[in-house]
Amino acid sequence: MVQAFDGATDNLVAERSVAVNVQETRRLRSLTTRAKPGYAIIQRDTDVELTVDIHNASNTDVDFSFTFTLRHPDGREAVSGSQSVSLLVGQVNREVLLQTFSHSFDASGDYVLEITDLNGVVTEEQILGLIFVPPAIRLEVHQGLNPTEVVPLEGISVDSRIEIKGVDGE
Repeated sequence: MVQAFDGATDNLVAERSVAVNVQETRRLRSLTTRAKPGYAIIQRDTDVELTVDIHNASNTDVDFSFTFTLRHPDGREAVSGSQSVSLLVGQVNREVLLQTFSHSFDASGDYVLEITDLNGVVTEEQILGLIFVPPAIRLEVHQGLNPTEVVPLEGISVDSRIEIKGVDGE
């Protein structure tokens, strides 16, 4: 209802009303997956925590479910699971723990955490989390000495050469 009053006399000069129908909206502004740590060493057991940050834009209580998958750099599933979430109308932001586990990463590259099969809500944006595993690098060291033998107190100059080279270990 809208009312207009005369500023000098405070008399009501106009009034209008309109019925408004508010439709239920089950919508998420964003789903942001996070994998902690964001960096892991190849062939080493690492404690991993998978979470999702939810930014709710619904005007009613919502219940929804989804599947999450941590994908190996070659695309196959490394870890997967499903989750159900209930949000009250006033809950705008919420972090949900998906899974904790220990994992030995067997290849270098990006392990991507994604959400699929989202049921019960519509989402505007999904942001993928990832764990980066750098390639295994080893150092090769070569050294040289010329001359190879030196007699004390002869005053001969000696040339030494040290070469350090990083080599992909995979």
